[in-house]
Formats: sequence, structure tokens, C-alpha cells
Amino acid sequence: MTTTLTDIEEEVILLKAVWELIASMVNFEMLKVYGNDPDSNVLFNTMTHQRFFNIVLVDFLSRTDKRAFIKQTSYLGALKNISKNPKFDVDSSVTLLSTSTHEFSEWLEQEIEVHKIWMPSINTETTLRLSRMSFLKMCGNISKHNFLRLISVAEELKKILSRSGVSVELDEALLALDDFYQWFHADILKLPQFSGHLEKPDVYGQQEVFQCQRKKERTIAESSRWRPWD
Repeated sequence: MTTTLTDIEEEVILLKAVWELIASMVNFEMLKVYGNDPDSNVLFNTMTHQRFFNIVLVDFLSRTDKRAFIKQTSYLGALKNISKNPKFDVDSSVTLLSTSTHEFSEWLEQEIEVHKIWMPSINTETTLRLSRMSFLKMCGNISKHNFLRLISVAEELKKILSRSGVSVELDEALLALDDFYQWFHADILKLPQFSGHLEKPDVYGQQEVFQCQRKKERTIAESSRWRPWD
């Protein structure tokens, strides 16, 4: 049976869905606040919480099921539409929602450039340029799926590498997913400075570059100590 919803009912359902997604990601079981504003940092309690956060974030950045009883839409798209034509606005109370949605969408769509990315699986150091939306979705899917279900993510990484002048085959891109995940999920996503790059979206700062270099040095050192074929 087809359910016909009023505009108000549809808005309520979408807001409830968004609220539940955000509440499952942003809470004190998942995160801990260190310091005081304006210099406070928000960090994940464990790497398991960080992985769950990334998985749910992919859901939040995706579209609703086309078989649901509302018109298929992305959650961010729904928030933008609600902000433009709110049903419960009182004395411009929707302004904060509108501003936050717009700023978050712009932040996601901005491209970042990360230098000195060392990928031992393909013996390559390169600079990667991609949007925050892209790497967050890629990392979320890697967090969720086994490598046999990550071919599409490997294809996307292959294209990203190609834009940086690195040509690899699909099987090599699949091998490099773990390297990509370590950089962008294990390191960059959890950096306290990550959220501060809204003002300077084009490049990552010196601390991130330094951390990337140190990670490369550790990887090379560890591989030189462990050579069972020698």
C-alpha cells in the first residue's frame, strides 16, 4: 500500500533520521573532549569507535533507500531543502540549521592536497588531491567491507593516483587500499587539526606533512628489520 505523506510529515521523518544518525556518531561513548574552547580537541575513545564513526558517516553522506515511503534524497540534500522551506521555523530558528548545513557541505566538497604519501604496497611516494567527501566515503567503505567487496573503491583510488601521475593496475590499487586507509583513516581523520582546515582547504599543514614523513620512515625501518627471505 502506498503511503502519502504531507510535507510536514516528510520533514519530521527526515529530521528524525538525521538526528538519529548524528546522535549515533557524536556522543560521549564515541568521543572525548580534551581542553577548553577555543583550544579544545575532540578525539575518538578507541580505534573501534573511530571505525564505527566512519561507517555511520558514510550512511549520513549517502541517499535514502529508493523503496522508502519518501522521495529518495541525500540526507544533506534533505537538510538543504528543509532549510529553504521549513515547516517549523519560528523567529528564524532555522538559520542555524541552514548555516551549519551549508558550511558542512562546502567543507566536504573542498579538495585537499596531502603531500609525501608513502604507499609501500606499490613502492610509491606521491601527493594526493581529492575532496574530503571522497576520502571519507572511501575510508568508510574500507572500514565496513572485506577487500572482495572493495573493487569499486580500488577503481576510485586508481583514478586518484592517475591524476597524480601514478599509473597502476586494478590489482595494485586494491593492494594499495590498506596504505590509503592508514593515511586517511588512521592518521588524518583522527588528527585534532583536521577540522581546522576549513580556512585553508588547498593544502595540509606542516604538522601533517611531518607526520606523513615520520610514518614513511617507520615503514621503511620496519621493512628493513623484517626480511625473512635474506
